[in-house]
Amino acid sequence: KKAEFISNNRALCRLSFERSPKRFGGKGRTDMVNLKDVALRAGVSLTQASRALNGREDVSEATRKKVEKAAVELGYVKNMAASALAGSIPLQIAALVKGIEQESTDFGSPNIHSLLSGISSYASSHSLEAATYLLDDSCTSYAGYCRQRGVRGAILFGADYQSGNYREMVESELCCVVIDIPLEAERKGCVLVNDFYYAKQAACALIESGCRQVFMLSGHPRAYVSQTREAGFRAALAEAGLPCLPEQIINADFDWKEARQATLELLKRCPETDGIFCASDYMALGCHSALQHLKKKIPEEVSLFGFDGLVSTQMVHPTIATVRQDSFRKGYRAAELLHKLLLGEACDHTVTVPCQMIPGGSVKKTDAGR
Repeated sequence: KKAEFISNNRALCRLSFERSPKRFGGKGRTDMVNLKDVALRAGVSLTQASRALNGREDVSEATRKKVEKAAVELGYVKNMAASALAGSIPLQIAALVKGIEQESTDFGSPNIHSLLSGISSYASSHSLEAATYLLDDSCTSYAGYCRQRGVRGAILFGADYQSGNYREMVESELCCVVIDIPLEAERKGCVLVNDFYYAKQAACALIESGCRQVFMLSGHPRAYVSQTREAGFRAALAEAGLPCLPEQIINADFDWKEARQATLELLKRCPETDGIFCASDYMALGCHSALQHLKKKIPEEVSLFGFDGLVSTQMVHPTIATVRQDSFRKGYRAAELLHKLLLGEACDHTVTVPCQMIPGGSVKKTDAGR
């Protein structure tokens, strides 16, 4: 049976080879058919063949049909990468995603799938090519990375806005749309949410529920969203006449384990804590786990508010109040903005996407809300 299996496989391989597209001029040739082969088969110049296959209007219908027929007969497939480098594919909606290689489940935004879905949806509805490039720390130049691949503009997501890579990209000639970092310049733009406003609303909800010893689990100091959400948290406390000391904001690196450990240490150090605002839902879930481990009643003893709108916040008990981002819309609007920049159209270079406050069982109800 083993010999029969091997024999059948060999026969299948031979059949596949014999039926595979052949380069003009030789049976069984496996090197890729190129545009010169198509032009030779159609009896036209290389320039005419290129214009015909690219839908140019300065080619007769007879020539177009002849070239298309030759391309089909030869099994010609257009090389998109080469065309991009040659500048014949002017519009590609490219997304550069930084940080996905990290072991943590969160790398700046928990809704990466929704974001990329929004980008893809816009590209598809406008007959554009969408491409996602996953970058790690070995990439020393975002701008150089794009130039090497013929990418004229990109949506940049997950980048450290204080890094040299980021500065080089935004100072380059390339079109660039940044997610969650303010940027306005020639051929540059950004898509944001009002982090300050919604963080303040979340902290105010905790205060209005009766919390007076309120702490915040933040991301990390270099993250722009951490800085703006921290500012919103401080503003809420100041407006309520509550102190906000440096130790009331604890960096947990947008990480579940870090947030859980930080919460355990916080409650040991400050057992009177009655409210915690987390700058991401992943941290809120870690905090929730720690409170349950300590047998703290949520929200009777400690109220909790997150940020992002993860579905998983609604799968725990009690459910976690959160600020829901519309990541699909962020991706869609980012692609729309990049498209306009590539076309050189006049547009607003800053797009703000609204969020939604989602109530949950993790915050005590006020008398007015009963």
